[in-house]
Amino acid sequence: MGLRTSRLGRGYYRTLAACVLPVARGLSLGPNGITVAGLAVACLVPPAFALHPLWGLAAMALSGLADSLDGLVSREMGLSTRFGALLDSSTDRVADVFYLAGFWLLFRDDPHFVPATALFFAAMTATLLISYIKARIEGLGGSCPSALMSREARTVYLLVWALAAGLVQEGRSAMLWGGLWLYLVLCLLTAGHRLLRVGRSLDNLAPVRKPASREPDSA
Repeated sequence: MGLRTSRLGRGYYRTLAACVLPVARGLSLGPNGITVAGLAVACLVPPAFALHPLWGLAAMALSGLADSLDGLVSREMGLSTRFGALLDSSTDRVADVFYLAGFWLLFRDDPHFVPATALFFAAMTATLLISYIKARIEGLGGSCPSALMSREARTVYLLVWALAAGLVQEGRSAMLWGGLWLYLVLCLLTAGHRLLRVGRSLDNLAPVRKPASREPDSA
């Protein structure tokens, strides 16, 4: 069971449907507009973190709210389109990078800033790899169940990490480093599980017909 289908997740979406969805309807907000607005807020996450971690937390929360709301609006108002799904997935990947960039700025005064930068590049790679593997598995006809560090779980993790960064003073550096290492390890485990366990299940499916094109995969 993933975070979205858990009791907490269902309660969250029920609250959105009851409190926020009527506002979106009243303002005639379409799902694609909400998606773009969420991306714009995500772009503000790094400068918000530069001011204070709690400002970064607020920006991430607003961006995450928009990400939840666009899908809800598209389903409830019958506005789902393939382009909207593509736009949502694409902007999610960009938002993932901006979220991590915000935390990276918290290390700017750390004496070990260069190793921290390398770890953040690894974390960004692992984050994008999780989503890429899922997309490829589904594109090849398989199914990819919710994983340990699904996007919802990653967002919740980062929100809690940002809250701790804003409130903890004693031992703050150790908390930041511990949060970074834990995030990286969990993302690598998730990507590895999807690739080795879920990906191997594709061999049990009927072969997928591929076009005759010799163009390389650009995904």
